[in-house]
Amino acid sequence: MRFPADHLPAAAQRSTSSFGLSLQAFLVACLAVCATMVLLGVYLGSYVTRGEIDNAADRSAVFMEAFLAPVVQGLTGSALSPEIEAELDTIAQRLKARSVPVVQVWWPDGTIAYSTQKSLIGRKVPSSQMTAAASGTVVAHLEGDLTNHGHSQQVQGGMPLLEVYIPLHDLGTRQVFAVGEFYLDASALLAEIRSKKLIIWTALLLATSLILVMLGVVVLRARHVVKAHHHALQERLEEAQKLAAENARLLKAAEQARLEAFRVNEDFLNRIGADLHDGPLQLLSLIMLRLESKAVDLQGPNATSDRARTVDLVSRLARELRGLSSGLTLPELEHLEISGVIRLAVDRHEFHTDTNVTLELEELPRSSSTSLKICIYRVIQEALNNAFWHAGGVGQRVTASHEGNELRVVVSDKGPGMSGQKRKESSLGLAGLTRRVDAFGGRVTIETAQEGGTMVTVILPLPYEAGRSTD
Repeated sequence: MRFPADHLPAAAQRSTSSFGLSLQAFLVACLAVCATMVLLGVYLGSYVTRGEIDNAADRSAVFMEAFLAPVVQGLTGSALSPEIEAELDTIAQRLKARSVPVVQVWWPDGTIAYSTQKSLIGRKVPSSQMTAAASGTVVAHLEGDLTNHGHSQQVQGGMPLLEVYIPLHDLGTRQVFAVGEFYLDASALLAEIRSKKLIIWTALLLATSLILVMLGVVVLRARHVVKAHHHALQERLEEAQKLAAENARLLKAAEQARLEAFRVNEDFLNRIGADLHDGPLQLLSLIMLRLESKAVDLQGPNATSDRARTVDLVSRLARELRGLSSGLTLPELEHLEISGVIRLAVDRHEFHTDTNVTLELEELPRSSSTSLKICIYRVIQEALNNAFWHAGGVGQRVTASHEGNELRVVVSDKGPGMSGQKRKESSLGLAGLTRRVDAFGGRVTIETAQEGGTMVTVILPLPYEAGRSTD
């Protein structure tokens, strides 16, 4: 089954795109390398051809000048005598046997002084090649560049030829007094040129193949590197998206916690108001009624009993107020270690409730933030208060331990356990305790122990770098 490109999985589309870009880059590089090598091959071929022609012309020029120059010495511009022409014919016959089919001698003004083709002698046919040779330069051309001087074909076809113009120097002054022209069989020269061009193109082909192979390896390696980087960036993008989602969740949770904090604070204030109304205010009202109704006999036979009852009511009022104030005020915790905070919460509870608490502390961190210490203090305070009110303070126990980066605090009692009604009555305190722990990323469990009683377990995360104390 085939799918349209826009319906392919994202990973497949990225892979296809990556492969396409790599292939495009490789093809562009191949075209650039091949074009460069072709241009280099053409240049080197042309350079070798020109060099071989010049070398052949220079070698032939020395040889031909040795034959022609001595014969025509001192005859510039004049017609050649029959004897000199006959001597040149003899030289031309010898040269023809050496694959030199045509020989001509020019005067510097462009007049042909001698030619193996007799009809050309005496004709004035100036050319750029002859002019260049008259200035002292050896000029050579292959087949297609052979000069036609406006007459019939100079040589027979079917043989590749090299046309050479050489300056003929005066033996005394070394001045150019004439120009020699001849044609050579270029078969061997062309074969040498083809051989060297073949070597050049073979070397360029091998070099190009090696470069393309190396380029392919580099492109594949670059593709793998880019793919690996793309994969790493994709993972980081996914992690960033997850972190953004987590931040949004935490932001929402923080907003909910803020709203819940307002609700808990209002409930807490309502509970304080209810405690004040049901406790100290009731006692205070009873005392005021006794005083206003003159029910207290300060001088009669029951004076001692009435005073004792009044003092008892005042003492109960003081205890109620002390208990409420102890739950509202927070002791100085900044300079205490975690073990000290736990011990202080236990000591305060024992003092205000006249009950005993069994304390078991293992090795705990020495330092922590003040906010975390407050959380630990309030958690123990709330859990012990619940144990006092619902279990009568029987079998109160606090244990604290530290494992990894977590602090574990367990508050338990030996009471009847928390029924549904009791749990509902203490739900405000439990909600506040849970919110405190949730704010630090911890967790709370409340359960009834097998042997009876209630067990509150609080686990709070601690920083890894926290030190330890051995209390």
